[in-house]
Amino acid sequence: MAFNNVGFFTISSGASFELDGWCFGNCSDQGAQYFSANPLNPDAELISFDQSKTLLEGGGVSYGFSVRNDGPFATNFNVQGGGYS
Repeated sequence: MAFNNVGFFTISSGASFELDGWCFGNCSDQGAQYFSANPLNPDAELISFDQSKTLLEGGGVSYGFSVRNDGPFATNFNVQGGGYS
């Protein structure tokens, strides 16, 4: 299942942070999923790394990843990704 244009975030130049706790529906297991920061400003350079998958108490699954801004200015982004095929 692919997804695009999810959420709206801003990150400063040189900053990084985690975006954890992403669930699909009722936190059902969707197998391996790829998440990426999709830059919304020209000349932005965002690095997505540290993909994670967490088994929650009760059997659900959450996903996450980290993003770092290697560009020279703050930038806006949303999230895109999907399952491996």
